[in-house]
Amino acid sequence: MKQLLYALLAFASVNSFSQTKNSIDKPFIEVSGQADTLVLPNKIWINVLLSEKDSKGKKSVEDLEKDMFSKLKEIGINIEKEVTINDMSSNFKNYLLKQNDIFKSKSYSIIVKNAIETSNVFIGLEKIGISNVRIEKIENIDEKNQTFN
Repeated sequence: MKQLLYALLAFASVNSFSQTKNSIDKPFIEVSGQADTLVLPNKIWINVLLSEKDSKGKKSVEDLEKDMFSKLKEIGINIEKEVTINDMSSNFKNYLLKQNDIFKSKSYSIIVKNAIETSNVFIGLEKIGISNVRIEKIENIDEKNQTFN
């Protein structure tokens, strides 16, 4: 009887230890990387929204557009290369139903190279009454492609 009890005890202890896994046997991935926190962006997209609704219909989108282009040229931004139009819209369909004023809007994207040009654009557009300006995207195009071992 004692031998049977010892055999059961030995079987139970062997069975309980056989289910554990060693941490060496578990699959893993080893990753090495590099980060630089002193990277400055050199390509900044600024989104500008021109809307007649902001000026309560006193100034048309075309007038706001002319003022914006002249101010950007004054700041030193190349209009042909660094300014693109993103979107144009009008609420003419609502005019037919509600008989309210028709308001047009245009959205532009301006690409600048550093924080000084960015602040000059913000300040210059604020001076001429354009307040819907925001930074859309920031990028550093000089980043080196890193290979991982």
